[in-house]
Amino acid sequence: MSGALDGLGANRRQMLQSADLMMNRISEEHRRNVDGQVGFFDLFEEEGEQEITLPPVEEFSAEQLLEMEKQTTGLYITGHPLMRLEKTAKLLKCTRISDILAAEDAETSLLKDGSAVKVLAIIASVTRKHLRNGSDMAFLTVEDAFGSMETVVFAGLYERYKEQLAEGKIVLLEGKISLREDEEAKLLLSKLVPYDKSRFETVKAKLYLRLPTMDCAKTKQAKDILAGSAGNCAVYFYYTDTGTYENLRQPQGFLNFESIEADKLGELLGEENVVFRL
Repeated sequence: MSGALDGLGANRRQMLQSADLMMNRISEEHRRNVDGQVGFFDLFEEEGEQEITLPPVEEFSAEQLLEMEKQTTGLYITGHPLMRLEKTAKLLKCTRISDILAAEDAETSLLKDGSAVKVLAIIASVTRKHLRNGSDMAFLTVEDAFGSMETVVFAGLYERYKEQLAEGKIVLLEGKISLREDEEAKLLLSKLVPYDKSRFETVKAKLYLRLPTMDCAKTKQAKDILAGSAGNCAVYFYYTDTGTYENLRQPQGFLNFESIEADKLGELLGEENVVFRL
């Protein structure tokens, strides 16, 4: 379900809903050609080509397209479901899986065996294991946009979270890193929270924008982006030349955490200069 069919002038939902109709039309034409011994092109010369009208339906959501892509190919090709949640991961002070994996070989890494971390990830697979004492535990493969790793869910926690352990589910994981010689890095789970989009649509955070000066072009552009914004997050400008803050007021001083305006500010100033804090 990646980009191979993008040039056909129809969205994927339209094409999938029309697939049976198209196949029936082709089968019917083939039957008529065989029964009447009429050539394929002769048929259209006599009757004229009958164009199939596709249903006027909207495209699948980005999340649905990525999931269909993964089901079809086994890979995310055009993107990753967690990329859209990068701001959320930063707000929650999550650690990238790639940083955890790199800590195995990096002596200077701040991440050590036993370090407590939070990871926002999608569950790629669940392997349940029945223990001799009659209890169950699980081994998860979880991934974010930067890597994948194993997460161990011990028996006591498995009973608490087993209903949440489903492939394709986005979760916030808390636990300790296990870094041992001759073993791949693991996360030993201590807490699991399902990702709830509605929670972050109304989150009250503070947005800090780092800018060179109060009078520079980017400051004006940032204020233009915020001109029509509204939401729950207060906006603060930090000017590096004077080391001072400006707290904007309505209507330019507020926006939603997950918003087009927040994305545009990141593109304008660079993600490192756009920081949300609770």
